[in-house]
Amino acid sequence: MNSQEQGLLPMPQIVDAPQQQATYMQVPVTAGSLVPNFAHKASSGFGIYQMVLGIILILLGIVEIAAGYPPFVCSPIWCGIFIIVTGSLGIVASRRKTKRMIIATLTCCIIAASLSGGLVLPMSLTTTVFEGLDYEVAACVVDAIITLVALVECVIAIIHSVVCCQAVCCGQQQMIPIYYRV
Repeated sequence: MNSQEQGLLPMPQIVDAPQQQATYMQVPVTAGSLVPNFAHKASSGFGIYQMVLGIILILLGIVEIAAGYPPFVCSPIWCGIFIIVTGSLGIVASRRKTKRMIIATLTCCIIAASLSGGLVLPMSLTTTVFEGLDYEVAACVVDAIITLVALVECVIAIIHSVVCCQAVCCGQQQMIPIYYRV
C-alpha cells in the first residue's frame, strides 16, 4: 500500500535547484576617485620645496628690477609665481589624493620644469656673455643664484612629476571588485 492509498500526502521530492553563485567583476576607478598608491608625503614635501624656490625666484627678480637690470629679468617673477601655484597644487593633491588633483599636479610640474629649464639657459648665457663685457659683479652673482635655483626647481619638478605619474599613469589601472549574485 502506498501513501496515496492510505490518504497521506506524497513525500516531497528533493530537486536540484540551481545554486546561486557569487561572482565579481573588476570595474576601473573613475577620475574623481581616490588613488591609494599615491606617495602623498613625497608630493607634500616637493610642493613645499617648490613654493620656497618660487618665493626665492620672485625675490631675486624683484632685486634685479630694483637694480635696473635688463628687461628680460621679469622672467624669474612670472616663473616663480607659476612654481608657487604648482607647489600649492602638490600640497592639495597630497591631502585629497584624487586622480584629478594628481593629474593637475602632474601637468603643472611638467610645465614648471620646462619654464625653469627655459629660465636656466638664458640666465646662464647672460651671466657668461655679460661677464666678459664688464657687467656688474652683483648682477652676475644674482644671475648665477637665479640659474642655480631654476636648475634645482627643474630637477624637483621632474621628480615630482614622476611621483604623480607613478600614481596615475604607468599602465596600472586601478580596479575595484564588485560582487554580485547570479
